[in-house]
Amino acid sequence: MMTSELKMDTCAIQPILLLGSWLIISGWNLLVNQEILGWHCQQMVLIHIAL
Repeated sequence: MMTSELKMDTCAIQPILLLGSWLIISGWNLLVNQEILGWHCQQMVLIHIAL
C-alpha cells in the first residue's frame, strides 16, 4: 500500500519539478539574452554616435 502511494506522489511531483526547472532555465536564458542584447544595442548606439 505504501509503495503504491509513494509511486503516485513521485509521478505527480516529477512533472512539477520538470516544469519548475524548465521555467528557471528559460527565465535565466531570457535574462542572459536580454543582457547580451542590451549590451550589443548599447555598443551599436555608441558606434552610431561615434560615426
